[in-house]
Amino acid sequence: MAETPQYFTVMTDAGAALEARALTQGKAVVLTHIAVGDANLQSVTPHAGVTALVHEVYRRPIDSRSTDPVDPKITNLHALLPADVGGWWVNEIGVLGHIEGEEAEVLYAYGNHSRYYKTLPQDGQPLSHELIIPIIQCTDAKLTIQVSDLGYASKTELQQIAENIRLREVQAAAEFIQLSDRVTTGELSRLALEQRHEDELALLREREANRDALIRAGQNRLAALEKAVLGGVTGGNVQTGVTGSLSVQGIPVSEGVTLAAVTIVEDGGIAPDDAMLTLQVEAIEE
Repeated sequence: MAETPQYFTVMTDAGAALEARALTQGKAVVLTHIAVGDANLQSVTPHAGVTALVHEVYRRPIDSRSTDPVDPKITNLHALLPADVGGWWVNEIGVLGHIEGEEAEVLYAYGNHSRYYKTLPQDGQPLSHELIIPIIQCTDAKLTIQVSDLGYASKTELQQIAENIRLREVQAAAEFIQLSDRVTTGELSRLALEQRHEDELALLREREANRDALIRAGQNRLAALEKAVLGGVTGGNVQTGVTGSLSVQGIPVSEGVTLAAVTIVEDGGIAPDDAMLTLQVEAIEE
């Protein structure tokens, strides 16, 4: 049979009744403060019939809560006695609470504490002291822990908080890198498209310039050819509608033809330098 520990905490009858009433009303039990007392410098044995500390010397809002690592049914309440309070002994501890929506508080749990003197800074040894009170519910009533706005975290909790922050920072950095990669890839793609567009425009301008040069060259050659034809062909008696042709090499048309008009016909619009140009000659009878 397991021996009863020397120091322990029990739920009081008032705490059990509070849970039962809260469960019936569908409300939560709200735990708010931890009280400490010197028990008039006497040793005390916790029991369920206790309704108040023997001699309360200090009361503090609950700083934090945690789940017992061995038994998840046990909730540990944490309160820190700051270095600047003290000058009294700690022999007893209590947890106070009320039903959700009400103000009247009862002693929910009561325990004894190994005799400890809480010093003040002027005593030459300014020390803080952490109280950890285990709570085991007797019903399935909802339990709410009202934690102090000032809060308190143990070294282990601070380490866990720091690790969580580090993990979030690592995740945020990874997400930023992924986003940067996507932006960079998109920017490179955009720049590549812009460069391709610029290259195509440059090629098109070059082709247009070449085309214009070819057209001007063709126009100059055709003007010279027209001048040669008009100047080199003489007229005589001919029949209306006679059509002749002349090549770039200057082959003469039949004698007696007088040119009324000359039309230059180019196959494909632009003739290369070595292409043949055809003249369509329209003759009239004099």
